[in-house]
Amino acid sequence: MDKLNIAVGTNSKQKIDYLKEVIEDIGINAVILSSNVESNVSGQPLTKEETTQGSINRAKAAIKEHKNANIGIGIEV
Repeated sequence: MDKLNIAVGTNSKQKIDYLKEVIEDIGINAVILSSNVESNVSGQPLTKEETTQGSINRAKAAIKEHKNANIGIGIEV
C-alpha cells in the first residue's frame, strides 16, 4: 500500500492539522479524508465516556462516508 487513506470525522482545520503533524512525526504516508459528521453526543461532552463515544461515532460515520478509507478516526475533545 502506497498511502494509508484515513477517514477523519471532522472538518476542523485545527484538528486536521494536528493529525497531519502526528502522522508525519511517526512516518506514516497518508491521505486525510475529512468528513462533516455528527458525534451524536452533547455539544460539549462532560464525561470521559461521552467523549469516547463521540470519537467512536465520528470514526464510524467517517469511514462509512469514505469507502476507500483504510481506517476511521474520530476526534472529540
